Amino acid sequence: MAPPIEPELTASWSPRPVLLAALWAGALALIAAAIFTDPAGRVLAGAGGILLIGEGARSRALRPTIALTRSGIWVVATWRRELLPWPEVTAVRAVTLGYLTRARALEIETVDRIIVLAGYRVGGDTPRVAAAIEAARPAS
Repeated sequence: MAPPIEPELTASWSPRPVLLAALWAGALALIAAAIFTDPAGRVLAGAGGILLIGEGARSRALRPTIALTRSGIWVVATWRRELLPWPEVTAVRAVTLGYLTRARALEIETVDRIIVLAGYRVGGDTPRVAAAIEAARPAS
């Protein structure tokens, strides 16, 4: 299914293809491990494999994760794609989350909510993506 993106697409970001391959390889490894382990391990490895298959399928089917157009930002939120019109977008910033580990994320703040996208879903350096989105925003 083609994404509902306008023809005047100016920029877009998606997960890197190597990430998709790693998700599928990890899913296969976990499912193979589920076959050759004890019952408790089967449940854990099987559930992990199914989750990786789901994430890989979502990342492959809903590309790009973020797309910029003249009318706003198309963003993938969970299993659907939605348009955030430019007047509703109040801020876009790159953040680092975590206490023991550091995970980069992209926050898109709108009038009524905040959308947080993991850095791996963006497929690029989150500070650069945030700067590019802010630069593309029309002047208010």
